[in-house]
Amino acid sequence: MKTDRYFLRQKLVAYACAHGIKATARAFGCSRNTARKWLRRYRPVAPRSSLSQFTRPHRYSHKVSSTVEGLVERGRLFRQ
Repeated sequence: MKTDRYFLRQKLVAYACAHGIKATARAFGCSRNTARKWLRRYRPVAPRSSLSQFTRPHRYSHKVSSTVEGLVERGRLFRQ
């Protein structure tokens, strides 16, 4: 399934290079922003660059500090 997405994106990029963003969005049933995103991510030097890129946050604002985490772990040990 992963390779199907890869080849679909390759087709999308090739179509966009030949016909433009607006026509690509219509032909592939996606938004113009999506077509632009994959065209921008595509690099002829590195074809694997059109694989999915993670968009997760690099920091977690709700993460508990290691000090508090240690206190919670000790509290669990004493309850048992």
